[in-house]
Amino acid sequence: MAAEGSITWQRRAYERGDLERCLIAIAATDDTDVNIRVFNDAEARAMLVNVVDVPPLCNFILPAIVRTGPLAVAISTAGASPALAKRIKREIGELFGEPYATLAILLNDVARGPRARSRPTRTARSSSRTSSTAIPTRSRCCATAMSRRSRT
Repeated sequence: MAAEGSITWQRRAYERGDLERCLIAIAATDDTDVNIRVFNDAEARAMLVNVVDVPPLCNFILPAIVRTGPLAVAISTAGASPALAKRIKREIGELFGEPYATLAILLNDVARGPRARSRPTRTARSSSRTSSTAIPTRSRCCATAMSRRSRT
């Protein structure tokens, strides 16, 4: 993400001020004390916070999501097993692929009548956006993902 420019990564220890002007905090370190500090600091600011793989230190979850056309299926193990969620995501993707996405489009058209045929799908909206009509697809967030080795 840093390479593509969607985040700025600074190799250093977490500081309380890192959460200034942020909407979301995601902690993914191998240091329990740092993760707890991030959670406590974010909670004190009434921020969304997720300490990866520690459900009690999350006030929101990040499910695995399978998207095919307008069809979206979210999978969560409530942090119990990210590997299992990944496996289920793959299996659901194989089981409910393009034919189901096409079916969802057809059912939408039938349910909404002629008016629905003029409404673009999510994919069509994404591909037809121009710079003057673009809708932001990402919110600003702050994340900490440092290991003990990366702190100075």
